[in-house]
Amino acid sequence: MHGKINDEYGPTFCIKPFTEICNTAKGSMKICCQTHKNLISAEEISTYKEAFFNHQKFKNLRNEILKGNKIDLCRNCYEREETTGSSPRIEYNRRLLKEDRKSFEYVRDTGLPIVKSLDLKMGNKCNLACVMCDPTSSSLVGKERQKYVPPHELDMGIGNDSQIQVDFSQDEFERMKEVAHNITAIKSTGGEPMLLPGYKDLIQFLVDKGYAKNIRFTTVTNGTVDASPMLHLMNEFKMFKLQWSIDGIDDIYNFVRYPGNWNSVTKKHKRVMATIRDKNYNNVKTGCSVAVSVYNINQISKIFRYAAYELGVTGSLDYNIVREPEHMTPGLAPTHVLEQSIEEFDNEIKVYMENNEDQDLLSSTDINFTNLIRSTINTANQDRESLIQKLHTTNNYFKEVRNMDAYEYVKYLKDIK
Repeated sequence: MHGKINDEYGPTFCIKPFTEICNTAKGSMKICCQTHKNLISAEEISTYKEAFFNHQKFKNLRNEILKGNKIDLCRNCYEREETTGSSPRIEYNRRLLKEDRKSFEYVRDTGLPIVKSLDLKMGNKCNLACVMCDPTSSSLVGKERQKYVPPHELDMGIGNDSQIQVDFSQDEFERMKEVAHNITAIKSTGGEPMLLPGYKDLIQFLVDKGYAKNIRFTTVTNGTVDASPMLHLMNEFKMFKLQWSIDGIDDIYNFVRYPGNWNSVTKKHKRVMATIRDKNYNNVKTGCSVAVSVYNINQISKIFRYAAYELGVTGSLDYNIVREPEHMTPGLAPTHVLEQSIEEFDNEIKVYMENNEDQDLLSSTDINFTNLIRSTINTANQDRESLIQKLHTTNNYFKEVRNMDAYEYVKYLKDIK
């Protein structure tokens, strides 16, 4: 299917920039969640809807895509395709072709945009300050870095008054309602979506209007807020997926997703799973997302076992490489740690696929994820000395500010030289 899509529509064509409104918590816009930079700054935008249809930067980018040219903002997908044979670009194209070929062909034939999906950050309010996060995605990180400014060379983002907490305006919420009747997919992130007032309002609106039955809704959540009270609304959607961010087990989770508590969050995971089963909420799926970094590369198999066997998630398990800050790339880990982690994960996937007919837990990208991990070694080696220095400076910063010693939580960090 992937080869057929590329043969018919080209090896660089992506439907996302033509069909999805994707914002950031600070009010800027991206072409999709996979891009490493914004396309349009908040200062250039009057409304998301108007910018999506009419901003010249969107028009120029779409023209380049239609010409078959590679886009620098899309290099994450190109790299995934080279190393794994698949990418979110291919998955996006495949999904819309399957669900709404008419809209896909309309875009491809006319080059005109049409809103089919939303990727919304409804604010940056968050109760966690994950090690790889920045003030634009977590108000708690913003508060911390305003009080304890990181060393300048780390480029970790400095909290200021405008970044402490950013909320989705009521005007923008009303404009999203205007396109809701045509939407088939929504992804909501944050901040922590379940702490944001607009989140529940949006879900209730879509249910009340009858739009929910046509929409696949995905919420990427840190899992610290019990979703059980909202499951009856979530079950009204064509499909609703709770995607829990899990970047470690036990103490590694507590370090990476500070000030999270593993014992607390896993109880909430299991409560939600039990409620879904007991109430027969068959339209609600659960999954996990993993941001793989130098701090948790040795955890990827443990996270897989937790999601697949202990929880029995019914959605997907998505692995992604931490690319920013660059000094947290998994490629910096000692070679023996990387190779052991890769071998364990490959074996885990092999056993799972041999014993489970349902393969929905893993995409083709994740099945070949270890190829992507290996590619980070070359990236890290290009500026290894500088990246290692920044990593150790970061560890010292967290020890001073959070009283958490990275070298005690992640023993192999001491071997990175």
